[in-house]
Amino acid sequence: MAILPANIDQYWKIIRAGIVHAATTQLPIHDRYELLWALYESNGVYLAQTFESDDQNAVRPLRNPTAIVVEAYAALLWAGNLDHVFQIVTQNTLLLPVIKQIFQSSNFAEQKQVVTRLTAALGNCFLKAVQDDHGMPWIQVIDPRCVVDFDRDPRGFLTFIRIDIASERRLATGKTESFIRTEVWFKGWLRIWDHQQAWGSDLAMLGTPTVEYRYFGQAAVTEQNKSF
Repeated sequence: MAILPANIDQYWKIIRAGIVHAATTQLPIHDRYELLWALYESNGVYLAQTFESDDQNAVRPLRNPTAIVVEAYAALLWAGNLDHVFQIVTQNTLLLPVIKQIFQSSNFAEQKQVVTRLTAALGNCFLKAVQDDHGMPWIQVIDPRCVVDFDRDPRGFLTFIRIDIASERRLATGKTESFIRTEVWFKGWLRIWDHQQAWGSDLAMLGTPTVEYRYFGQAAVTEQNKSF
């Protein structure tokens, strides 16, 4: 049997496992995202099927159009500069420079195409309002493949979401350290863990949250845990 290139073989295993799983039950959300991304990344995914087929002439013409379709959305949706794409209509002229500053701080002129690509490929994209060290608000684009699980109510509002993001920080020694940042949002509270456990590990394995926020009406109580 011919040997597949490593990346095609990897994606073909994901796709084949996903198809088999989906035939019997609904895929978990993360597995679904991995399957869809594998289809996007693998123009030559049917090459694996060609190698395995007894009738190679029958399957050789098969092509995977996913990447072409996704890139068409990425190129055409929200194309152009921000002022053209997002035409802000408001009677409060003081809002315009503030919104433009948030877009600029978020590098949204480039990130908007990341949003369209992820949405077209995976069916979802997540945006989070955050602040930098100086208190400047900006919009963080969350790759859906970083989302372990989420729930929505009948109106479409998120009622629960867990995000695991592979991160890196600079130590005092000048070296870098890799870690996972886990965020769990559930209605009125947020817990954050910085840890060395595997992606998607059970929360019981993560120990005490690094930071914890509880919301009471309009007030928020912050607890800084220094045990990590």
